[in-house]
Parts: sequence; C-alpha cells; structure tokens
Amino acid sequence: MPEVRALIAMLIPMLASTVVAQVNLPADTIYVAPEGSDQGTGAIDSPLATLAAAQERSRDLKAPGRQEPRVIAVREGTFFLAEPLTLTSADSGAAEAPLVVCAYPGERATLSGGVLLSGFEATPQGWWRAPYPDSLPDAISLYVNGVRRGRPRLPREGYYQIVAEVDPSPDADGRGYDRFQFRPGDIDPDWLQRDRVEILPFHQWTMSRLPIRSVDVQQNIVAVAPTQYRTYWHGLLAEHRYLVENVREALGQPGQFYIDREAGEILYVPAEGESIGDAEVIVPVLPTLIQLAGDANLGLRVDHVRFEGLSLAHTGWETSVDGYSFPQAEAEMPAAVHSTGARGLVLERCEIAHTAGYGVHMGAGSRECVVQDCSLWDLGAGGIKIGETYSDAENPELNAGANTVRNCAIMHAGRTHPAGIGVWIGQSSGNLVEHCTIADLYYTAVSVGWSWGYADSTANHNEVAYNHMHTIGQGVLSDMGGIYTLGVAPGSRLHHNHMHHIEAFSYGGWGIYFDEGTTNMIADHNLVYRTKTGGFHQHYGRDNLVSNNILAFSRTDGQIIRTRAEEHHSFTLEHNIVYWTDGPLLGSNWEGDNYALDSNLYWNPNIEAPDFAGMSFEEWQAKGQDPNSLYGDPGFADPEGGDFTLRPDSPAFAIGFQPFSVAEAGATLPPGVPIPPDEMPAAFPLILP
Repeated sequence: MPEVRALIAMLIPMLASTVVAQVNLPADTIYVAPEGSDQGTGAIDSPLATLAAAQERSRDLKAPGRQEPRVIAVREGTFFLAEPLTLTSADSGAAEAPLVVCAYPGERATLSGGVLLSGFEATPQGWWRAPYPDSLPDAISLYVNGVRRGRPRLPREGYYQIVAEVDPSPDADGRGYDRFQFRPGDIDPDWLQRDRVEILPFHQWTMSRLPIRSVDVQQNIVAVAPTQYRTYWHGLLAEHRYLVENVREALGQPGQFYIDREAGEILYVPAEGESIGDAEVIVPVLPTLIQLAGDANLGLRVDHVRFEGLSLAHTGWETSVDGYSFPQAEAEMPAAVHSTGARGLVLERCEIAHTAGYGVHMGAGSRECVVQDCSLWDLGAGGIKIGETYSDAENPELNAGANTVRNCAIMHAGRTHPAGIGVWIGQSSGNLVEHCTIADLYYTAVSVGWSWGYADSTANHNEVAYNHMHTIGQGVLSDMGGIYTLGVAPGSRLHHNHMHHIEAFSYGGWGIYFDEGTTNMIADHNLVYRTKTGGFHQHYGRDNLVSNNILAFSRTDGQIIRTRAEEHHSFTLEHNIVYWTDGPLLGSNWEGDNYALDSNLYWNPNIEAPDFAGMSFEEWQAKGQDPNSLYGDPGFADPEGGDFTLRPDSPAFAIGFQPFSVAEAGATLPPGVPIPPDEMPAAFPLILP
C-alpha cells in the first residue's frame, strides 16, 4: 500500500504532538505491563500483569452518572493469553463513559494467543529440534520471527490430480465423499504418522482438510475423512486438484516444520537469516483472543466497549480426526475478536494478524458496532464476518445489524483456508462497508447475503461503497466475485467500488456477481476490469439494477453474463460503458426477453461490429434491447494502464453516463497503525494467465 506509506510520511512531523495529547488519560486509568504484578495497584508506576486482573479492577470503577471512560492502558510488549479476554454485561460502559482497552499512546501492545517454544538444538543436517508437549495442538502454522511457516506438502510444485471418483464407502454413512483413486506413487501407505497426513482437495469454491484413513496400493484408492456434503460441488471428482500436507518425508524446504507426536518433538528447517540463538518461535493456540459474551435474547448486552491501538496475533486451529469441510466462505471459522449481544463495540486503529480463522466476527445480536482504521493481514481464513448463517426473522434485534466496517486494510487472506472472504455479511441488515482495501485473497472480496432463492431474507439495506478490491482468486478456487450477493435484498447498494484482477481457477472469476435469488440490488458507479469471465454476472435474480458502471477487459466467456432465464424481470442494465478486447460481449444464456438493456456504450477496438448473443446490433435492437445504446470508442485516457478518464467529447455523455472517480476508493490508514506488507508468499500454487 505505497499510497498509505506516503501519507504517513507527510504526517510524521505531526505525530509527536498527537501522542502527547493522547497521554492525558483519566486519573483512575488502570495500567497493565509485561513486567507488572496483579498484586500491584494498577497505577502507572505499579501496573498489573494481566488483562483479566485489570478487567476486575475496572468493574469497581463503574458508577451511576460517570462522565468519562474507564480506561485500561496496555504498555509496550507481548501478552501471551492463557485464555480469551471475555467481557460480559458486567463490563458494559455507556455512550458517554465507555470501557476503553487501549495501547498506551506511542507504544505497541500485542495480545497473543500463542505459546513461546524454547529448547531448540541443532540437528546434524542443520535443522532445529525442540521438545513439543502433548498439551500443545497439532498446529497447521508456526510463527518464526513474526513470519508464518507451514507444514511440508506434496507435490513441491503445482498440484496432484484425482484420477477417478470412487463411490463413498459404508463408513461415510451419507456424510459425503471419502474415497478417490490416485496416480501411482502420489500417496505412500508407509508415510510416518499417516493418520495425521491431510489431503487438501480443491472443490469448486472450497477446500477441505481430510486426514488419511487408509491406502489401498493395489487399486490406488485412498480413504479419507468424509467431506460431509454429498453434492457435486463438494465431491472428490476426476481431475480435481489436491495437495498432501504434513508429510514427514517431504520435510526439507526452508521454513517448514513438522510435529512428531511419537518422538514428542518439533522439527524446523530454518530459513535464510534465522538463528537458533535468538529466534522467536510461537505456536498459535487460542482460536479467539477477545470475546464479548452478551446475550441479546436475555437482555444481557455488552454495551459500549472500545479497543484502540492494540495488536492481536497468533490465533490457533487444528484439524480434527474427522476432518474439516464447509460449504462456502469458511463462515463457521472462529475469529480473533468475537462478539455476541454487543452494542456499540468499537475496534479502532488495531492490527489483527497471523490468524487461523477470521479477524473479527460481529455475531448474533451485535448491533451498531464499528471496525475502523484497522489493519487485518496474514489471515488464515478471512477478514471480518457480520451476522450468522441463521437468523431470527421475528426478533430482528437478536440478529447482527447496523454495523460498520470503515477504512480498513484487509490483505493476504486465505493462508490456510482459501475460501475465506474479505468481508462477509450473512443474515444481517443495515450494514456499511466503505473505504476498505481488500487484496490478495483466493476467493471473494465482499459477500452479502446468505439465502439461496426468493424466500424472505434478513439481509437487506446493506451498502458496499468506495472499496478497492484487487488480486482476488488468483486461480486457486472458482465461482467467485469481487462482490458476491445472495437473496432478496431491498435497499442494498454497491457503488463507487474499484475492482480489478479477479482470476478463477476454472469458471467464475466475475467482478459483480449476483448469485441465487439476488433481488432489488443496485450496483452503480463501479469500475471493474481485468476479470477472467465477466465484469457482471447474474446467475438468477429479480428486479436488479446495474447502472453507470465501467466494465472492461474480461478475458473469456463474456463481458456481461446471464445464466438462468426466468419468467419475471431479471435486471436492468443501463448507462454503462463496456470495453473489451477478448471474448464475446454477452455470455451464457440470453433466452427470452425478461431483461432490459439500454443507453449503454459498447466498444471493442479490434472489431467493426459486436455480436449480441448471435445477433447483429440492429437485430438486437429490433428485439427491443439497447434501443438508445451506441457502439463507439469512449475515449479512455489509458485503459490498458488502468486510467479510464473520459475525453471531453466522449460518446459516453450521449448515453447519459455520469463520470465518477474511484480515487477515494480504498483505505488510508492513520499514523501509528501497522501497514500490511505489499506482498506475501503465496499460500497455495497460483494458476495465473
């Protein structure tokens, strides 16, 4: 994010005075420091050692009519949590007197869910070895000097492919697929701790983690934990890709580790520059670091709690013996910060990194919560979840809603669970996602809704605006979008978003993606380019509006895609500019006439006349479509270079196009917030053009 760095460089001279102003904390502020003692007073010169002790002291400060915050100030250092910091209604603040847990101004305080490993010694081959207690999990990531490290995988480059599908065994008992045929030599029945070796099959839009159960080398059939879902899109099908992870015999590449339970030790192959004498090695353990445990159903909310300037890191997760599969979005993965029944929760200027699952989950009953000016990166699954996969239609106050995600950088996600999403909105209404940068994911950037079809939905009046989303998919999964929507969504709008470089493995690398049942959705003033299979796609839906967008440079399938013809009106597409050089203009199914295209400007500099679903422009217009549309050069300043500024005499103005800017799209992090690195090593083999 070079633009963020430039801004901070300009603001550094102002930073010192800002910090001094912030030091004026309330007189009864409770201080916590790594060198403190829980027998201390909690004063600045006698800090406590743990947040749990500070939490208890802060409850004593609650008083009717209090007009200033109750503050817990956390000093510089890393706090290794033995259990999550859990807040209940007893910790609630008030609008004028919130509970504030913050880093001491100008210092960096980190809450870690990990455990420091020590006792390393060198092996004859130059690796490191240390005792590994039974109490620690079968971690799938390790952190060495702040860098995520992984387990050994096969193949060392690319993927294996399933040779043939095999019917599920009786052991699957209706719980999905549990067998497939492999190519001879790809799977070895004699691998050490074979039951801890995991098959990572890549389905359409998900990836599972399935421990090996048995290997038949006569038929080259491997049995694994069941996938849980007996549908084609969760199958173990011929030509599907897979990886094999946690193979002791594959250990050897720098930065890999292996937990040997039989020997009670961990082995690590050091990367260049790492020294056994001073390396910090952390095993992630806790899946959640901060939990707001309210219950809206009982009226026991956790109100008005703020977390400011903290770093949260090292959440853990391990694959169970039954494996792990989930149908979409990794929506049930845990989060570093998880709230239920919270109102007025604020996370501001925080960093969340090195997670196993999501960064934040504003869960059931969480309302009017805000995550802003935060940096979320190196995420095992996704960034932020709002709502649940279920809802209470009769009691909307029990659902998450009216929450805001603003000015956050959400980057380098899906490091262990590639189907994680940047910002996921489930059964939740009235939410706003704005001015975020969401980049380097293997699946969708923003997902809105969790209802397949036209049934009543509790996901409406959601707004996604001024976000910069790029480097999405990267050829790892399929069936994704920059913005993905589901279900009936009146009052919802997607606007002024900047989306580019969206690449699926096979089908479905779309920009704006209206999936099953999307209804009453508005998408306007968005810039979408460099997608694999379309700037806009509607699977099926009703009465949607796509207006005043720029859709450019889809490589295959088409620029505008419509999949299912239905008897009702599907969508209106008007006042858009569509610019392309490869593939067709319209893709998939354009049967019937229950859609309306008009006042659009189309242009392909490589052809004289476009094809409209097998018709000439004149034939298409005779059908009643695009009666006021034009085919002509819009006069972009430099479309190949990403500059879509219009020349003054552009024909786009004749079709009613309103120029817009995406210069304000994306995040501008304030001074003091750690900036994610621009790049990270890929977590899975990328399939790019």
